[in-house]
Amino acid sequence: MQVVASFVDILIARRLWNYRSIAYSTMQYAMFLIMREIRGKSVENLVPLLRRRLDEGDEDFDTNSTLRLHQQNRYSLKWLLARMTDHIEVNGGLASRFDEYMSEGRKNGFEVEHIWADHWEQHNDEFAHETDFDEYRNRLGGLLLLPKSVDVGNALSAMAEVYSRLAEQPGASKASKMKNWTEARTLYQKSLDAWLLLKQKAPLGKFDAAQPDKIAIEIARCDAALAKLNARNP
Repeated sequence: MQVVASFVDILIARRLWNYRSIAYSTMQYAMFLIMREIRGKSVENLVPLLRRRLDEGDEDFDTNSTLRLHQQNRYSLKWLLARMTDHIEVNGGLASRFDEYMSEGRKNGFEVEHIWADHWEQHNDEFAHETDFDEYRNRLGGLLLLPKSVDVGNALSAMAEVYSRLAEQPGASKASKMKNWTEARTLYQKSLDAWLLLKQKAPLGKFDAAQPDKIAIEIARCDAALAKLNARNP
């Protein structure tokens, strides 16, 4: 059973990676042929047979090097990100949280989020066209799973802090500082918006209640740094 489960797991992952459907109507005949072929086989014969089936497939993880998020595959990419995250954590000695990552309808469930803020103008020295920026921003390497609710505000603030520290590094160019301070401000603003939305829904706890004011101070610090940079001669 474990051998067959691993085969199905790899097959589904490869199809999702290559934008292929895993609907019943699409998979039923191929699965019927495989079930007929493996019926009554011993484990010793089953492993090479299913491995050959995978090797004979037209698609694997190398046939699509630009996997990206679009309107129809958010759930599929969430599944792939959850599998990758869970694999790393389990192999690092942590308990599996795959069910938690994929659970829908939970108050603090997880969502697919972008690492890069949606501001092409901050990256037009790297991408000549906005469509190129969008394509790279939506690739798998530019996505991660983040929890909803309180944890989103904290996660965004943590990311903003990274950019503000980069902006403060000695020797950084003016362009680099501008980009990092702008990125930090964008993330702090998103964090503040998340906290204010939570505050509208229910009273915040003692510690959490202080977060909006703290983040507002960080936004003001970003604004001051940006104003100072803009005031300088080029």
